[in-house]
Amino acid sequence: MWFVDSILVFVILVIAGIFLSAGWFLTQRLSSDAEKPETSRWLVQWMIKGFAVPFLIWAVVNTGWTGTFLPRMAFLRYTGVNTGGHAFEFLVVVAIGTFAISTYWCALTIGWVLALQGRE
Repeated sequence: MWFVDSILVFVILVIAGIFLSAGWFLTQRLSSDAEKPETSRWLVQWMIKGFAVPFLIWAVVNTGWTGTFLPRMAFLRYTGVNTGGHAFEFLVVVAIGTFAISTYWCALTIGWVLALQGRE
């Protein structure tokens, strides 16, 4: 069963990558040639603030080191969903978080760029 879970984690991470790429690509397409350097700098900063920081917070909280929140991994152990060990459980949790964060990042990015384009 671990093989199916591994494929599922891989597919989730690929879809998250597609969302990140879509946000980046559509933002670049909607900017003019004169704005591309500024848009690229903004996208890098926004990727760090809107994706990397929430991803790191999600990963640290789910390691259980903080002690303030119930890690998602504890839920996976309790339900017996995964029997692949601690590393695989952490990979599943990271994949779920990556998918959620990347979809919200893509939606906010495209929405923000479209709102800016509509103002012009």
